[in-house]
Amino acid sequence: MDVSRLVGADGLAYLLSFLSVGPILGGGGLKIRDFDNYVDTVRRLQTPGYEQARSKFGSQEVADNYGDANEYFPYLPEELEKIIHL
Repeated sequence: MDVSRLVGADGLAYLLSFLSVGPILGGGGLKIRDFDNYVDTVRRLQTPGYEQARSKFGSQEVADNYGDANEYFPYLPEELEKIIHL
């Protein structure tokens, strides 16, 4: 599949369909086996700066700066921009 089909608003709608068919079709329908990998893929495609920052996620600097963060803070675009420049 062409990755361009998975970005933007239409791409996000497609990616979310793997989690649920939605209320129109009755909900349910989880198609994900490796949820962490799926979330990483969605972030790579939809979160500005994520792809550029992910190579530094294992660094000591990121651990020092974000080791005590909550589950979403490090993935905010402005924080990812800071990680890129560490």
